[in-house]
Amino acid sequence: MIYQILKCLILLDQVLLYVGEFKERLNITMGYSLKKTQVFSLINFWWDLQKQSVQKKFSVSTFKSVCSHGLIDLYIQQKSKVQKRDFKRELNELYTKTDLYISSDKISALVSELPILKYLFAPSFTSFVEILKCQETLLELILKSIPDQAWDEEAEAVKQALAVIESLLKSFEVDDFVSIASGKILLTQLLSQQKLTFVGAENRSLHVMGLLETRTLDFDRVIVLSMNEGSLPGTRKRESLIPLDIANMAHFSLPTFTQADAVASYHFYRLLQRPREVVLCYVQSSDKSGVKEMSRFIKQIKHDWKRKNPLIEIHEPWIDFSTHEADFERNDGSVEKSPVILDKIKSKLANSGLSTSSITMFSTCSLKYFYAQILGMRKEKQLEDELGADVFGTWVHKVLELVDKEVVENYEGVYDRVNLADVILDLDEYLEKAMASIQEKEGVFELEKGFNFVLKEVAKTLLESYYSKSNFSKNTQIIDLESTLTTNLKVLWGQELLDVKVTGRIDRLDILDNREIRIIDYKTGKVERSELKSGDLGLRNSILPGELKFVGLRTTTCFSQK
Repeated sequence: MIYQILKCLILLDQVLLYVGEFKERLNITMGYSLKKTQVFSLINFWWDLQKQSVQKKFSVSTFKSVCSHGLIDLYIQQKSKVQKRDFKRELNELYTKTDLYISSDKISALVSELPILKYLFAPSFTSFVEILKCQETLLELILKSIPDQAWDEEAEAVKQALAVIESLLKSFEVDDFVSIASGKILLTQLLSQQKLTFVGAENRSLHVMGLLETRTLDFDRVIVLSMNEGSLPGTRKRESLIPLDIANMAHFSLPTFTQADAVASYHFYRLLQRPREVVLCYVQSSDKSGVKEMSRFIKQIKHDWKRKNPLIEIHEPWIDFSTHEADFERNDGSVEKSPVILDKIKSKLANSGLSTSSITMFSTCSLKYFYAQILGMRKEKQLEDELGADVFGTWVHKVLELVDKEVVENYEGVYDRVNLADVILDLDEYLEKAMASIQEKEGVFELEKGFNFVLKEVAKTLLESYYSKSNFSKNTQIIDLESTLTTNLKVLWGQELLDVKVTGRIDRLDILDNREIRIIDYKTGKVERSELKSGDLGLRNSILPGELKFVGLRTTTCFSQK
């Protein structure tokens, strides 16, 4: 019989991942935390929905996240099969790309077909008992929707969470004396303490258990994982409000962490009494990973036990995780350039061509360039409630573009004719217009709440600083905006002369003092001037129109934020 001892429940996940061929011999006597199951995350989602139910509307992102949750998705699938309707599509039709929120009225239209929506997006409650009854019905609906053949650990977790809720309901049946805030904490703590029990034959040859479960058992071979300080013995925890010196007084003689170390020591050494072989595994200490040194128990065995019992044989092998290429077929992520792939690359270079962003992508990761540019595989953009750095930059960029367009249309591109004070006063309007123009691609954001409001003020401050303090546009006339320049270069591909299209997009092209052409690129991130280079003059001259080649040329980057 082989027993694998885990000091910490966290190690159980790693053991289950790499148990491999031994899974048929495995018997686990440890519990699996309910916190790691889908029902626990669903209940946390439910509390988030309760915060939004006060306004009788729910954010689209939250609605999508809840509907795609594993348990809710399973319920919707079962209902779709029974009623032969595509409820997933009907739920998606409740909102559009420009919607920030979904009203409770829209959701209630599907309640008759999907009763679970009534309890998911329930109105705000006034007592904790009402909340427990709502969650009880919610979990019962999920349990009933799970077919017998699909019953697994997640279904068992739902059943166990339901038992906790029913137990609380019985406790508060007579008097509901707990507030909603306290009840939420109580329910979360009770669910966190629950463990799922693994079921398996007791006569299996490989057992995985915790240290406490070994108290009355003897083994042939023992493997103890994570024999590092802080794991075995565990970190000293002081979980009492009573000061240590008072607890140690003879009058009280309360247990402290010193007794906890003694208990761990007793269980460990009792474990080593009768096995024929003991394997103690530890990780080398590292400042980067935060792993502490080997356990004091290993040092005691090496320096004390060996001296007192010469019959003990101690071996200290080092495990080398380095691999040899000859041992297995190495997959380094390379792609073989077959004739089909080569044709796609040639077509890409000739038709779409190369741009600054694509060249940067290739230099950063050629494989990413291959998947994104050659195969056209792109990650689907996830719409979020908060503005990201990319959307923020696009937003500010759009405001600058709108102002420049008005200067071109109303003042023939001459900035000296523009009253920049009026531009600063109208920045709120420009920000709204810019957001409206990018929302179809980037998503809809509520700008008057939360972190988005902070970013709006940051954008406004950046633009005010740009238009009030900068002399960047003095004595300038805009020639072109958001223009795309292209050229074709002849490149030798083996024995073939290939036409490669090179494209570049200019944010703003203007002329300073009627003598100096400036190519302007707006940046909202932190960019050091030392990192900016004008590039190859020959390539630049081949892209620019002929009438601009002989004019003084300067490449400039406008810093909106540092």
